[in-house]
Amino acid sequence: MFLGFAACNYGFTFCWPILFVDGIFLKSTHNGCLLSACAKDGNQRLYPLCLAVVNSEDNENWYWFMKQLRDLLEDGRVLVFVFYRHDGLLQAVKKAFPFSPHSHCLVHLKENLKKRMGRLDNSRKKYLVNLFNLCTYTPTVREFEKLMNKLKNEGGVKVADFLDTLDNELGAMLIFQERDTMN
Repeated sequence: MFLGFAACNYGFTFCWPILFVDGIFLKSTHNGCLLSACAKDGNQRLYPLCLAVVNSEDNENWYWFMKQLRDLLEDGRVLVFVFYRHDGLLQAVKKAFPFSPHSHCLVHLKENLKKRMGRLDNSRKKYLVNLFNLCTYTPTVREFEKLMNKLKNEGGVKVADFLDTLDNELGAMLIFQERDTMN
């Protein structure tokens, strides 16, 4: 089931063309997943655009959701997508919105990083997450590489392995902006 109200679609034309896409498991007798796309309004509050209930969070359902979203949005704007690291969602965005840039959600990345740190004490985790945040918003490639190497060295093997699985362009603002200006 897909829900996208005309009033929400109309209101989205006045929001920044950035969509935050996420899914959550429903815990009831029927189970399934709730998929949603939200924007931010002029007051930086979440602005719901659409949602869907599907039987599972898989590649096929994410693609179906993205096709429904594409059909809902007829204003022709290029959208920026922000989402967590689900391969099916990444592929669905690439297929349904081939010219739209996308990035990983920093909140999810930080949570995944914390989980990889295991039993480190909280002050050490906080320091490393802050270092990761600095990498994300650094203004120069040289500084980005310097901070990323420092994070890998100080974080240990588990942190370095996690960071190696990330595409820098999907997490670093500097590289995201460079890619965006090239398109």
